[in-house]
Amino acid sequence: MARHTRPIPIWSTLLCGASFLVAGPALAQVEITDARTTPVETATAADDGTASDVTITSTGSVVLETAGPAVTLNSNNDLTNDGAITITDVDDAVGVQLEGGADRNFVHSGTITVDEDFSAENTDDDPFDDTPFASGSGRTGILISGASPFVGNVTIEDTATILVEGNESFGIDLSNTPLGAGLDGDLTMGGRMSVRGDNSAGVRVGSVITGNITNNGAVEIQGVNSGAFDIGADIGGGFANVGNIVNNAYRFTTRPAFNPDAVADRTDLGAEDLGQAASAITVNANIARGINLGQRTTTTTDSDGNETTTVTSTSLISHSSSTPAILVDGEGTPIMIGTVSAITDPTAAGYDADELFAFINLGTLTSAGLYDDFDASALSVVDATLEGGIRNTGTMQVDTFVGAVERPIDGVTLGTGMARVIVLGDNGIAERLNNSGIILARASEA
Repeated sequence: MARHTRPIPIWSTLLCGASFLVAGPALAQVEITDARTTPVETATAADDGTASDVTITSTGSVVLETAGPAVTLNSNNDLTNDGAITITDVDDAVGVQLEGGADRNFVHSGTITVDEDFSAENTDDDPFDDTPFASGSGRTGILISGASPFVGNVTIEDTATILVEGNESFGIDLSNTPLGAGLDGDLTMGGRMSVRGDNSAGVRVGSVITGNITNNGAVEIQGVNSGAFDIGADIGGGFANVGNIVNNAYRFTTRPAFNPDAVADRTDLGAEDLGQAASAITVNANIARGINLGQRTTTTTDSDGNETTTVTSTSLISHSSSTPAILVDGEGTPIMIGTVSAITDPTAAGYDADELFAFINLGTLTSAGLYDDFDASALSVVDATLEGGIRNTGTMQVDTFVGAVERPIDGVTLGTGMARVIVLGDNGIAERLNNSGIILARASEA
């Protein structure tokens, strides 16, 4: 399947048929309530060595000193983790592996930690640490892969954590599958995800998702050329964020003061301190139901039947780098971002004209160059069409600093401190901009 084609509708139909053929009686449930130091597989989890649903309870754990995977879902079963899955100081390690197949789901509400015992060091005469943010590589919290699609949902609950430390590493990695689709279902994220290391991503989408990606939680990324979401394959549903995304590759996430009399100030920062992150959200493929930076709500009903809707969270994206906070780029092959709502008939139930945009921001989207003479932008569109255009009722803000004097830094490409909020580049199409919020580009003299 070509990288930028839409998912084939018949795909889900065929998979549902396969699920029907293999459906049978409910299988046993295996609970892990103790500490394990050997890998667990659903295909052999039962006492007699047969397949079973598996739940790691809040008192259970799987801790490995090998690359793992620590826990593998490799049968037509469900896997639930309420406990702790841990691998430390092992390269190419995988916490949880979800193999393709029909009729399976994964729910994570505990902890997945694939990290290392590493501290940055100062290796030269300046006052700051110089080594990268991580030393190991190839570490993955959750890997979704296999010779066939994973048919089911992947749910990260609000109580969950995913902690990954390593270069070329991922919180969740949906790797390419031979049949084109990788996840026939939804990816829903809550809790907290932290990924620290260069050339890494919080979530890498390398194979088609037929459903939706929804982030309700906190995603924190720190590393050169690293980003929160790297979407390189089509999404049949939509992408929604109602949580917090913080993306950065600088040594310090706030701008240090200028004080020549101090032991160290920002003029002492070198190339190893001023690395550039990838975009917080990179989209290089089609998204059928748009990019929705919205709000999470709950509805309650009182004893009289009156409903009250409360906003519990609103999208917040904070990006510090000269790269765009959100980059939509077909990379030479035009891609399409469809409208958030598929209902276009004003007389149809559920019709909402406010959702007939490809890009909607109800929250706060900020991008900052942070240091002198780094450009910054919030949304950049290249080789892509935003069907219906852009709607902003929240805040889209970019801040940069223009250096008072030229200060070349070896190994660093500086701009002019240009601040741009929305950039439509080559073959970037958005037919309208509907703004009732704040769009602010601010460049300050350092």
